[in-house]
Amino acid sequence: MGMRHIADEQQALHQRLETVVQQLEQVQREVDVLKAKEAK
Repeated sequence: MGMRHIADEQQALHQRLETVVQQLEQVQREVDVLKAKEAK
């Protein structure tokens, strides 16, 4: 359990966060599309 391990953990967490953010942006786009359809 050295500093290297901690760095790896942080890297893995960061990558997971990036993935979640991308998924949220995708959902937001889908919601925007649905709202646009509803508005018509």
